[in-house]
Amino acid sequence: MAHVEVMRAATPGMMEYMLESLFQHHTYTHGGCRHMAYTCICACGPNPAILHYGHSGRPNDRQIRSGDMALLDMGAEYHCCITCRLARARARRCARARAHATLSLALAPPRGIDP
Repeated sequence: MAHVEVMRAATPGMMEYMLESLFQHHTYTHGGCRHMAYTCICACGPNPAILHYGHSGRPNDRQIRSGDMALLDMGAEYHCCITCRLARARARRCARARAHATLSLALAPPRGIDP
């Protein structure tokens, strides 16, 4: 339910860290989850192409613009960890292609590596 609440609240002008905060608030208030299972990733615009975005070196600090696609990878400490990608209806084609390429690379088996 926390992912759904974040999707409903996401609007242009918000900051990525605001989406993270909404997720954390909802999981704590309604689910009793005091901690996240891993560092939250709320990547918008070109940021979904950055692997492990959201840590202190690459914080969730971009302002969401109209037409941006948001990649949300957040999970609470218990019950389950859910990965959810929110694509706004008017996401730019290049943003979709970038996210698809990143996902394809992440899921592809490594080449040239022998056991």
